[in-house]
Parts: sequence; structure tokens; C-alpha cells
Amino acid sequence: MTLKHWITKTGRKEVAQMLNIQQSTITTWLQKKQAPKDKVKIKINRMSHGRVSYAEMIEPFHGDMN
Repeated sequence: MTLKHWITKTGRKEVAQMLNIQQSTITTWLQKKQAPKDKVKIKINRMSHGRVSYAEMIEPFHGDMN
């Protein structure tokens, strides 16, 4: 499952509340301007019961590292 799909399925407001972050932070992830911080990736992976993998959360940013 993609991060975007999980956020859409769960609800942006609910995800922000569960992670104790601003909805604008979620927007930056969805616009691929920034990846979730490592500690947040761990929470997302756990909260999604492993359906959103670490690799999926960083994959969109691999090409931008050059």
C-alpha cells in the first residue's frame, strides 16, 4: 500500500492527530517535497500494520538525491 493510499483511506485529519503533526506536513509528503522523518516512518509502518513499508515511504525521494 502506498503512503498516499493509506493517508486517503485513514483520513488526513486522523493521520495528523495520530502522529501528532500538522496536516501541512502530510501535504509536503503527498507533494513529494519531503519524506516523513525516521521516527514518523516507524509509527506509520506500525499504525498501518506493516502495509506501508519503509521502502515505499522513501522510494519517491531516491531519484532526487543526485
